[in-house]
Amino acid sequence: MYVIEGTLSQAERRTLFDDNTLTGDAVAIFPADRCVWEMETYNGSDYTIARASIVASDREFLIANPRLGVLGKTGRFVGMTV
Repeated sequence: MYVIEGTLSQAERRTLFDDNTLTGDAVAIFPADRCVWEMETYNGSDYTIARASIVASDREFLIANPRLGVLGKTGRFVGMTV
């Protein structure tokens, strides 16, 4: 299963989960089929994602520092981009 790992800001988390008690940024893993992202130009050695968002409730929520990857057999995130 392809996933996007990244950080949601406090404001994005509060809006996405409709919970004003959430504090601070949080690193999370999202299913890639629920996200939109844009790849940067391949630099010859690594792929990177320029920006990514999760789409929910007819709105996009920005994911900071996104990385594309898969979930391994043990449930661990295995990155495909840097």
